[in-house]
Amino acid sequence: MPGKMARSDPRPSVRVTRGVGSGQHLASVLQEGRENANIGLGFIWRISDKTMVRSTQMARKYMQSLCLAALLAFPASLALANHIDSATVALACTQYGIEVTASDLAPGDSYSIRYTFILSSTTGGPPLTISNTVPVTKPLSSVGNYNFTDSVTNSLSLVGNYNVQSPSGSASLLSNNQTANTIPITFSPTTLNCSPAA
Repeated sequence: MPGKMARSDPRPSVRVTRGVGSGQHLASVLQEGRENANIGLGFIWRISDKTMVRSTQMARKYMQSLCLAALLAFPASLALANHIDSATVALACTQYGIEVTASDLAPGDSYSIRYTFILSSTTGGPPLTISNTVPVTKPLSSVGNYNFTDSVTNSLSLVGNYNVQSPSGSASLLSNNQTANTIPITFSPTTLNCSPAA
């Protein structure tokens, strides 16, 4: 009509053309997209799997380091609680004396120190094994954990020559009949020349 403008349709138009093979082309595009998606998911899965393995390895590595640091930081006073510090034997032909020291003993536990050492004859006699126990008594004036020192003398009757080496003797602190720790005994002298009585 003259004087009237033609109305334009504001809706966009989509033109679909059907031709030979267009359905097959669409199916191949969709199939290719699905394969790409599967490859992408597999790639992501492999990445997350490797990341998980690496995270586990790092956690183990750092856990070992943390445990070692905790052990090193453990207070020495707690690590060495209830322990024997020293045992010294003074040897003679007719007697020996042993001095022992122990530290940080708990007042509610019972303690004793057991020692053993061997005197070896250098003149053809049999070895002599000496073993005994020193009872540990808590000082009356102590409050809380306490230290202990004692000296004990026992008789010997040696004839001939003897020697003793430090590895042949040890002293153990027993706490409630269980061994708390063991140390080697220090000897002085390490050789004896015991002539028979005239």
